[in-house]
Amino acid sequence: MRDGSLLAQDLAAGQLSPGPKGEKGETGERGPQGQAGPGAAKLVLDRPATSDNFAPETFAVVGPWDFVSRCGLIGGDIEFRLNVGGEDEGEFQLAGVKTDNDSTVTQRATGGAVPPADQGGTQVMSAGVGAGSFTRFADTIQIKSGAAVWTVTLNVLADNRGPSPRCFGYGTGVPAS
Repeated sequence: MRDGSLLAQDLAAGQLSPGPKGEKGETGERGPQGQAGPGAAKLVLDRPATSDNFAPETFAVVGPWDFVSRCGLIGGDIEFRLNVGGEDEGEFQLAGVKTDNDSTVTQRATGGAVPPADQGGTQVMSAGVGAGSFTRFADTIQIKSGAAVWTVTLNVLADNRGPSPRCFGYGTGVPAS
């Protein structure tokens, strides 16, 4: 072999030490903005429970579905209802827990049809809460109508402790398709 006749491919990997690091190149042009995804929907429920406040109220729209609450005082007890309905019929599956005063915990798993909102939808939560008590829900609901599928997590508290009874909760709806 003659001096200078070896090539890099004649040597095994790792036999040559790397050369010095080069200078950083210029930053390229920014690419175009991508299309926005369907995104998540925020659910926020906050209603005082009063004797004249049992009328239904839409508190969130998730995809094609309306989330409607009722929260009122009847004889000193909170009556709470949460219904889901859409423009068209659909179906739902729900898994979660319901607890009264954090002492009695009931696991919940249910499902069924979701009638259109103009027919009242379907009730997914309900509670009667006596004075000095509360009921808490922590649910995951999957709702489907045609090609639209959403997963909704919702934590709700119907609170009849203290001078200002109320129903409030937070959640997120995320498209599954």
